[in-house]
Formats: sequence, structure tokens, C-alpha cells
Amino acid sequence: MSSKYKGIIFSLGSDKTLRNRPGGAHRIATELRDQGWDIEVVDFAYMWGFRDLRKLLKRRMDKNLKWIGFSQLYTGWSPEVEKFCAFIKTKYPDIVTVLGSMMYETTGSNFIDYYVKGYGERSIIALLKYLFSNGKKPNIVGVDGNQVLLSEGDCKSTPWKDPLIKYEDRDFIQPWEWLSVEFSRGCKFACAFCNFPELGVKGDYTRDASSFEYQMKDTYDRYGVSRYIVSDETFNDTVQKITKFADAVENLDFDPFFSGFVRADLLVSRPQEREEMLRMNMLGHFYGIESFNQETGRAVGKGMNPDKLKEGLLDTKKYFLNHGTGRYRATISLIAGLPYEPNESLDRTEQWMLDNWEDQGFMYFPLEIPSPSVNQSSKLTLEYKKYGYEIMDVDEIYSQAHLGLKTRSDLLPWKNEHTNYQEVQTRVDRFANSVHTNYFKLGNFPLSTVAHNMDDLTIDELLELPNSSENYSNAFHNKEMEFVHSYIQKKINYL
Repeated sequence: MSSKYKGIIFSLGSDKTLRNRPGGAHRIATELRDQGWDIEVVDFAYMWGFRDLRKLLKRRMDKNLKWIGFSQLYTGWSPEVEKFCAFIKTKYPDIVTVLGSMMYETTGSNFIDYYVKGYGERSIIALLKYLFSNGKKPNIVGVDGNQVLLSEGDCKSTPWKDPLIKYEDRDFIQPWEWLSVEFSRGCKFACAFCNFPELGVKGDYTRDASSFEYQMKDTYDRYGVSRYIVSDETFNDTVQKITKFADAVENLDFDPFFSGFVRADLLVSRPQEREEMLRMNMLGHFYGIESFNQETGRAVGKGMNPDKLKEGLLDTKKYFLNHGTGRYRATISLIAGLPYEPNESLDRTEQWMLDNWEDQGFMYFPLEIPSPSVNQSSKLTLEYKKYGYEIMDVDEIYSQAHLGLKTRSDLLPWKNEHTNYQEVQTRVDRFANSVHTNYFKLGNFPLSTVAHNMDDLTIDELLELPNSSENYSNAFHNKEMEFVHSYIQKKINYL
């Protein structure tokens, strides 16, 4: 593929506030540069205005620019970005537009030529070869008028032994940022509510330790970065995996801090994991507990005895706070509305959190059951009746309109014997607004948000902040926008 060809990937980021830079766009860019493409990544695109997006594109436009990509994680689609896409198709109709996402169905764009869902390295390579180098046509299917490239067969990008991310000077990385790192792909579990693209994996899906070590040294030596968000669906799927990367971390000449998804029942069952995580500095844990109701846990694939799990969580917290540097931040995540859980069970869980977890983080979500998708669909989506759910009719939805809640076309408006989607939305919002801010500390992911606004704080100082620190909205928003504005100007003026 000719090195004269160029592409730009706009990484949308969050629509509400800055967090860490998602790694997907930079991962794809790294791979395509090895294929001979000149790829520039534009971060935080959700927070750019249309005028600045247009100004940057005009500066980059030449005959070698062949395609423009958009990288979307879980956020929706921005009106400003849609306006920008309309501008591209009107002003530069030959430019190909591509969107890569886990949730492309929520986009609703009229100006995207191709969608890539899931791990996309081989998919985007195949698509660009087909479009610009006479390659064979990959597996593109039509879905609701969209051209969707499925990441399967020759385009399947799992496992991937070298998911290296190489940043460039034009990325303007700052030393206090939280960057993404990937240790393995896929998840060996298959929870009923999960619609991630690679579930039930078997064998070793971990990356090469040398690739990981290179990435750590590169980002620290060039930018001074030492904080990372782990993108693995389950970091602690095997003890051997943790040991492998703990050994690599001990070869580094700095102390990183890793935060990611940790399966709590495995950690409780295998206490030896704690020592290995301590060696590795995997000290930020996001526990997807979902429910402390045992029947509910069994139904969705997490059936440890709730009393054993609670005791193990408290023992784990004590261990990390009393060993090593004492750095530890664990966020418990719960889902309201899962199968077979009555409201009284949720009441007890909320009280246990208030009594036992106020020195750590907490996140609470209403159950969302996505509509069937062309790619991976969860068990709840495919068999919701089996789990005791029905679909609300129009009259039932309308009768709760006074709650101010709206249904989404990409989600099923479910109900069961205990509650419905709109009621659990109300419950979660009520609990979050009444007690969350005052009782819990910053969760794992909000730590990276605060870092953009308190860029002079060490990791120890960040961990001591109260949860209310995230809610200094005016001051935080002003500083975030200062950072974004500075980044935008640097990107536009970069030659």
C-alpha cells in the first residue's frame, strides 16, 4: 500500500467530560502506519465545535487524503460531528467515511459509508485494501441501510499478540494523563447481559510481554506517563496472566498505576492473586458485582455466595490498604433490574454499600437490554422471556411519561414481575443523587477525569480526594475547556 495515502481518525471520547484518551483510534493508527499509511488521530472530537473540525480538515486536505474515520466507544452521536460529516460529503464527496465502534447502532448518521464493529485491525486493513489497492471485498453486509463490516473469518482480530500503541508528537500527550493498555482480548466468561464481541474464549489470549514492556517504557520515556486504564474485559482471568505481566513491570524503572476490570469472585477464590497484583501495581479494581442476590447472580453467570463475596471484598480491601504503598481504589458496580431480584434485595444491597464501602468507589446502572444486533447479542437480548422479561406495550410506556424518561430505539422497553426499565432508571438516579456524592470516594474512571483538572496531583493525592471533587462543575468545566482549546489549537496549527 502506497505511503502517500493518508487518513484521519477522529476519536470522539466522552460527550460530557474528559476522561482518559480511548486507545482504539491510536491502536488502529499504529497498525495502519505499519501498513504504509500516514494516519493522524484527533482526540476529544466530541468536544470540538464544527468550525474547528472544518478548519482542521481544510488544513489537512490534499489529493492523498483518502478516508476519514470516527472512533466511538459507548457515547452517542454528536450533532456537531454529524454536521461535520455532512460537510465532508458535500465538500469532498470522494472521501470515504468509516465508523468503528462497539455500538454503531446508536450512531444514526446519514453520512457514514462503512461501519466496523468490534476489534477492527484486520477489518480496516481489508476494507482499505479493497477500496484503494484492488484487494478482495471483505464480508460487508447491509443492515438497515448501513454497510457493516463484520470482524470475523479473515477479518477476526483475536487473539492479537502485539496490540502496541505508538503515540506521535502530534498527539500532544501530557504526563498526568491516563492512557489505555491492553493485556488480552476477549473474555473467557459469557455473562447473560454482556454483548461484547469475543466471549467464552479458551487458551492464551495474552499479548507478548516484550510488546507490553516496550509500550510502557516508550510512553514513560517520551511523555512521563505512568497511569493506565486497562481495556481488558476481565483482567484477572488467570493467575498466570497476572504473574507474566507482574514480572515485566518489575523490569521497569518507574512505578506505574493500573486500573481495570477485575472479577471479584475470582479474586476472593484465589487470594494468591492479590500478591501478584501488588507486584504489578494493578491497584485500581473495578468489580462488576452486578447483584448480591444469589439467585440473580446465578442467572447472569455470577453465582458466588453473597456472604462469602462480601467478606472476601472486605478482606481484599484490607489487604491492599495495609500492604505495599497502600494505594488502592476499588469501585463496585451494580445493575438494578436483573432477573429475579426484588426491590427489597436492592434495598439491602444499597444499605450494605453505605455501611461498608464508603471509603471506595461505587457505580449503579439500570439494566439495559439492547435490541438484537447483526453482530454479538447478549443472552438477555436473545432469550429475554426465559429470564422473566416481557416488552412493555405503548400504553404502559405512556403511563409513565410523567417520570420524564424516554425509551431508546436500540433498547428493549422491558418489564418483569418486580419492576420495569423506567422504574429502575428512577431508582438509580434517586440513589445516586441522594447519597452517592456524599458517601463514596471517586471511582476508578472518575480519577482520570479529575486528573485533567488537577494535573499537579500525584496518584496518592488523587486517591484521597472526596467524591464531591468531581462535582465542582464550573471550575472543572472551565479548566477542561482550557485544555481542549489548547489541544485544538495545537492540532490545527501542526504542520
